[in-house]
Amino acid sequence: MSANPLQDIIVVEVGRRVACGAAGSFLAQLGASVFVVETDAAPDASFEDKFSQRDVFAYGKNSLRWSGEAGDPALQKLIEVADVIITSSDADLKALPVKPPAAAIVCDITAFGAGEGGGKPVSDFLLQAMSGMVDTTGDSSGPPVAIGAPVVELSSALYAAASIVAALRVRRLSGTAQAVDMSLYDCAVNAMATFLPSHFGGGKPRRLGNRHSMAAPWNAYRASDGTKLWSFFAQNGILSAPISYLVDGVQYVTVLASFRSSFANTPNWDYRQQHRRVLTFRLGGTASLPKFEPVTEEIADDPAFVIDPKKAAIGAAIYNTSCVICHGGGMIAGGAAPDLRKSAVPLDKDAFYSIVHEGALMDRGMGRFANLSDAELEGLRHYIRQRARETAPKK
Repeated sequence: MSANPLQDIIVVEVGRRVACGAAGSFLAQLGASVFVVETDAAPDASFEDKFSQRDVFAYGKNSLRWSGEAGDPALQKLIEVADVIITSSDADLKALPVKPPAAAIVCDITAFGAGEGGGKPVSDFLLQAMSGMVDTTGDSSGPPVAIGAPVVELSSALYAAASIVAALRVRRLSGTAQAVDMSLYDCAVNAMATFLPSHFGGGKPRRLGNRHSMAAPWNAYRASDGTKLWSFFAQNGILSAPISYLVDGVQYVTVLASFRSSFANTPNWDYRQQHRRVLTFRLGGTASLPKFEPVTEEIADDPAFVIDPKKAAIGAAIYNTSCVICHGGGMIAGGAAPDLRKSAVPLDKDAFYSIVHEGALMDRGMGRFANLSDAELEGLRHYIRQRARETAPKK
């Protein structure tokens, strides 16, 4: 296969949703020339707006600035030669000012599909709730848990990109262009494939913690009656399936203990404290791991910091679109990145600006968000302080 199978394809990415940006990125990686249509509008916090992470979704693409005027000649010319146009009609500020050419494949990614849901944008969290996804995650004895990353948007982007590639092939073979109507909600329901069969078959699917409804639990059980025979405290989450093998007639089992997550877990593994290991076991083995002594971090605060609720609301919108994927839902980190409630950095305005806006810690994995205004950065500081106090242990 050619390294760039879509090198002769022009894609115009108009849609503001993360799914539109991700679908465009997939096509760009296949060699397509992707043009991102940008306006001066601020990111919209009511849904997952790709422009809140503009640098991520503009990477490897071309940019076209649209004034919003119907007669924009540059946009009109681009639409006229487009092979693919990606929109999100429930979230885009304005409809295309130019009718797409008859040969163009138009992919519209919306919350519920064409004509459904009143044409209003819906957030990834709400789609997770409506589809039932939140009731499948989290500890078996705990409440439903929303996935902080925009998993519905990203999975829909995969389906959209695959559908566009299929439509391009149909056009090449028959000369007929197709319209792709992509529903985020449909993709969310499809993600429930391991739970819905049980429900419709009369079962009662439930959260299973670190187990899976269609795979064996992570312990050693007697096959005849299911009695648990053995378990081991690995001091970290088990990341992969076990490998079993023989050496000189002796059976060994090896697993990788290296779990990390952006979102709170039970227990809440912290990659800065949990040792990553390859663990190997055999019958009769007597070795043990060094004693594990977790380090407890207190929530940082400054009593002199006065929270402004209006600024905190601005910060909440920014956090839930730009920060949540690394620092955790509800600002409760799972260990893959620092817990901002426990960091002293947000208490220092200059240090916070240097790290978040200027990228002072990019070499350590912290991104640079130069697109954030001073008001948005200050809003983040107030929201971090608000969540820190809301979640601090009661004395």
